[in-house]
Amino acid sequence: MTGNRHPMLVPAECSVVLVRPARESNMGAVARGMKTMGFTRLVLVAPEVRPGNEAYAVAHGAHDVLDGASIVDTLGEGVGEADLVFGTTARRGRDRATPVALRHFVQEVLPGYLPARVAMVFGPEATGLTIEDLEHCQFGVEIPSGPLFHSLNLSHAVMVVCYEVHASLCHARATPEVGLDPGLPATPRDETRRRRMHGLYRVIEGFLKDVGYPTGSSVTRAMADLRRVLDATYMTERDTQTAMGLFRHLKHLLKVRRDGNSMEE
Repeated sequence: MTGNRHPMLVPAECSVVLVRPARESNMGAVARGMKTMGFTRLVLVAPEVRPGNEAYAVAHGAHDVLDGASIVDTLGEGVGEADLVFGTTARRGRDRATPVALRHFVQEVLPGYLPARVAMVFGPEATGLTIEDLEHCQFGVEIPSGPLFHSLNLSHAVMVVCYEVHASLCHARATPEVGLDPGLPATPRDETRRRRMHGLYRVIEGFLKDVGYPTGSSVTRAMADLRRVLDATYMTERDTQTAMGLFRHLKHLLKVRRDGNSMEE
């Protein structure tokens, strides 16, 4: 893979994000499991307890993962500037999008986003991810299970997801278009594209708020949907500049109209 550079998944740019975890033993098991698959970035969002003796006892060989874990207050902070965010869920409901089967997601969806910073999000042991949590995710992903029992332990779910990502991309490395790169940093071109897209998302989100789009979770949900669509288009620099110019022009026209209405009143 040293000649033509194919899209890569760099483990150092992938995060396992645990939302409101409650048990030290699970944190330790997660750390050990994810490290065996090559992932070391662990993020704890509003944990009920912090990793202590019990977590370290379970995390044999992976104390460094717990030592380096980031602890944040919100899921928004937890996913940071990830280019692709997916969360595990087995729930169905009127307000929930149908989740994608894990293996299909890893084999058919994930490669189309690479290179990317990826956040893999997992919910609390008792309840899983809420609808509000999933609004931070571009995709909901389901781990298929047998008919007798549908709920996986948190650490088991993390292990299954990390294994599928690792196994699929290692297989792809030996074939054609995509691979798992253990250490190569993103290229300057990749970083430029990420900054460009994040700039576009900020402009669009600001425009939605200016036009009075339903606030709060509705804006978050709309932005997650738009990110999923726009990320898949591989927009060029000219494309993003055109889109940003369009939304800025619309924002200006909106301001002119509002100022005119205010003067008439």
